[in-house]
Amino acid sequence: MGAVELYGCGVFPLYSRINHSCVPNVHNAYNPGIQRLTVYSIRDIGAGEQITTSYISSAYRTREQRREETENWGFVCSCLACTDTLIEPLRKRMFQLDQRLAAYDSPLRGLMSLDTSPLARMLAPDMPASVDEALKDADQLVELLKKQGLEGMELCKTYRECSKYSLELGSIPKALDYARKELDIERYCIGTETAHLPKDMEGAEYWIRTP
Repeated sequence: MGAVELYGCGVFPLYSRINHSCVPNVHNAYNPGIQRLTVYSIRDIGAGEQITTSYISSAYRTREQRREETENWGFVCSCLACTDTLIEPLRKRMFQLDQRLAAYDSPLRGLMSLDTSPLARMLAPDMPASVDEALKDADQLVELLKKQGLEGMELCKTYRECSKYSLELGSIPKALDYARKELDIERYCIGTETAHLPKDMEGAEYWIRTP
């Protein structure tokens, strides 16, 4: 539970009645400060529209990967992302970008900088070659998320990546701009009763205030 999934697990009967969509319109998180599971809308919900959340562990999964997860819940998803063939290439690209950035942020990045041999380059995973390229990948990921209405914590975390890379490039104003966008999305997702986040050295406000 928790905005960063650090606080254990729980069963919430009312929340469990909310159905799944791979393009959800709400985000849930356990708030240890108020000891409640919170559910916030992350986009406008029209009259008569069903409230939906995501049972999937990541928005970056391809259709086949998502199908494998939803089978564990005993249903076949028929949301727009699972039925519109035009969306799947976008999801696949997001998966690729996420994997590239994960490799870039892993210890492999440091190891590869020490070994520049042809063999090392051949065996290296697909990842950005520089922080500039990493920022471009993260920016592209932001645009793909927004294009599909995926304005939950994945977007929040990607803004953090953009902020981090901008800071690494020495662009403090740009890093702060990304951080403020992260804060806006964070408040949509988990609200403003988040005094626990700075205490845990988490959240956008803590990131903005960190020297």
